[in-house]
Amino acid sequence: MAVATATNKKMTEADYRVRRTQIDEQVEAKEERVKAYGDQELAKLFWASGWLQKELASQEGKSEPWVCCRLRFGSFLNWLESEKFTARKFQQVVSKNLTEFRFRSYWEQTSGTKDTARFRNVWKMMQDETQLVHPREKTRDIITKKCDPHEWYAGQEIQELTGLTEKQVANATQRMYDLGLCETKQTAHGLAYRIRKGEGRTKIDTAWLKQLRKDADALIRSIIKSATGDEARYSATGVAIDAGKLKDLMNELKERITPSSA
Repeated sequence: MAVATATNKKMTEADYRVRRTQIDEQVEAKEERVKAYGDQELAKLFWASGWLQKELASQEGKSEPWVCCRLRFGSFLNWLESEKFTARKFQQVVSKNLTEFRFRSYWEQTSGTKDTARFRNVWKMMQDETQLVHPREKTRDIITKKCDPHEWYAGQEIQELTGLTEKQVANATQRMYDLGLCETKQTAHGLAYRIRKGEGRTKIDTAWLKQLRKDADALIRSIIKSATGDEARYSATGVAIDAGKLKDLMNELKERITPSSA
């Protein structure tokens, strides 16, 4: 049984898409805070465990480099909590969205042999910014930047490359697939993705599409009439001309729906 919607005023497609995008962005922001909490607590656990990297890797079913990144993050959090003059600000500003991936992006901008000195540089960079995070990028853009268009990636690999959550990757790759910016294939380990660069399919104007259909229908009827009429053998030239026009229409349609490449 169908359920009625509000009928006072029908929302335009443009307004609907704007509202839908706002919802997606709000959901992603909340997911980011949840991921930050999970990353921080796991890093603290690794740091406090006293286990070797290989033991943690075996326990978690991850690689040692993956564990190493989170151990370093845990070490940073431990150092930061020991710096009492920064602890309050950390709780107010940083803790809500500091993921391991974001910490790593700061860490990689520092150099030196002493972790504490690099931690201070990381903290300074974080304080120098008006917000911890850089201006929000679309998840689609983050994935496109991190993934080689010639390689296939499992969902978990995209998560590790981008720092996005499983749900963010799933939602983004589905939208990218719809736009022609992502190919998929089934492997022995699950679904794999190949990311294309570009703007995706161009939205087709409805009026133009209706006119194309009208023109194509007229050409098809003309071809059928010429090919089946009493004087069919004398209509070869006309059929060829109409077929050429129909091919031109199909090529124009193909150009409009084929994703552009960078």
